[in-house]
Amino acid sequence: MEIRNSKTDDLQDILKLDTHNDNKPMQNLLKKLGFVPCGIITVEDGTERIAFQRYSEK
Repeated sequence: MEIRNSKTDDLQDILKLDTHNDNKPMQNLLKKLGFVPCGIITVEDGTERIAFQRYSEK
């Protein structure tokens, strides 16, 4: 899992991370914490992961 933090143009924090498709417990936890799926990424070893992100409250 990789976690990234960045800022949008209006200075909202965005937290992004990814997990394997078969890691259902992590996916469920992320959804409970307010993360939403935002795409599929391919990592260096060629495997695909589901990307999630969450915007902070202003």
